[in-house]
Amino acid sequence: MDKKLVNIWGVNTGIKFGRGRHELNIGYYWLTFNSFLRLLDLRKDASKVININYYTKTDLYFFSLMYRPNLIDNRRWRFSIPVELGIGATQSTDNKLLNDLMIWRRNDFFMPAQIGAYLKWKATRWVGFSIQGGYRYALYQQNLPTNYNGAYYSLGFTMESEIFTDSYQWAKKSLKKRKEQRGKP
Repeated sequence: MDKKLVNIWGVNTGIKFGRGRHELNIGYYWLTFNSFLRLLDLRKDASKVININYYTKTDLYFFSLMYRPNLIDNRRWRFSIPVELGIGATQSTDNKLLNDLMIWRRNDFFMPAQIGAYLKWKATRWVGFSIQGGYRYALYQQNLPTNYNGAYYSLGFTMESEIFTDSYQWAKKSLKKRKEQRGKP
């Protein structure tokens, strides 16, 4: 932002369709300019251990909708070209939660559009690691103190849906086995 590197944190989730060749994801991303603060301050000379201000203050956030056509999707690798459109805002310290969620009623919002390349390596059936890079452009920005256009990259950790289905099946089998053992004389 404004030719400076910043860390934007985020999470996203989605669904696959079309035999796994397409994905639709929703995401939430946030940035804090006060990154030197910490929620838990464990220094001996700290006057307070829990810094509530860090938890409640976020300087930038946006929601996004991403479409990702998977060009390569096999057992170990996935490559795609993600396209995202979002809406976000900057937050002042005294905003109320309801006002933050109704971005369209604010006077300090922006609409980022992103395009990039995404590569994921599935380390196991359940988890993987990803890297993504591209360009973010603010289609619209109103009353913002800085420019949010620029290149971006992302390093990620992914949990595959199989972690949930396999855990469910394992729990189901364990409960059935335990039930059978209790029923034997």
